[in-house]
Amino acid sequence: MNEKAEIPQQSRLNPPDLPVVATDGTGWTTVSASPAWWRAAGQDAAWTGVAEQIAALGEGSVRSALCRVTTATTGRPCRHNTAVHGPCPHHGPDHEAGRCGAATKSGAPCRWNLVVHGACPNHPESWESIVQAREQQERLAAAAREQEQRRLEEQLAEQYAETLLLPCSYCAASPGDRCISPGSGQVSAKLHTPRVKLRAHHADAAAAACTGCDAAVGELCRTSTGRPAVESHAPRRRAAELAVDTR
Repeated sequence: MNEKAEIPQQSRLNPPDLPVVATDGTGWTTVSASPAWWRAAGQDAAWTGVAEQIAALGEGSVRSALCRVTTATTGRPCRHNTAVHGPCPHHGPDHEAGRCGAATKSGAPCRWNLVVHGACPNHPESWESIVQAREQQERLAAAAREQEQRRLEEQLAEQYAETLLLPCSYCAASPGDRCISPGSGQVSAKLHTPRVKLRAHHADAAAAACTGCDAAVGELCRTSTGRPAVESHAPRRRAAELAVDTR
């Protein structure tokens, strides 16, 4: 979308009709002005400064998410938004893979863009191959998502089992027992937060010593009064994360 910009007052010309300057995010600017303004601009000594300001407005409005490759048909920068729509199908790193590619009468590969325009009217077989490739990519992506989902579920189940082996300081549940809601006395659907934090504390303690309270590996962190801390100290958490990442 074009954005209107304004030429700074000190660099304006002084004909009766001031121009409207619009930027489009590619570095280009569009100047809309009356014939009187253009005629006056060509004769005004301040024109050089105004032109510099117009160029600076365009350069200052550049949006990095736009493709901005100069197109062969219009000679203007491409405005495909890669942040919203992904890689540009015309000029992106894989744009050649989306071409028809079938041999033409001259022997050169067909340049029809299958991604942008769909099936090639002259070589429909090339569209079938790209559809098959897309379906294969979608199947592989779905399988990867399912595998990641199973991994996360297994990880959560393992963490739940580890947490259940610890006592709960909130509801006084014993190790191995589910948490109890203090208000109703019923079994809680979730384990209480202090119990979950205690499991994370034990995991950090097993991974690294604490430089904050000098707790050794395997020992829980302690507060300044000597009582067991609810959570491990920040230096220990960072050390534990680093130890996990380097495994």
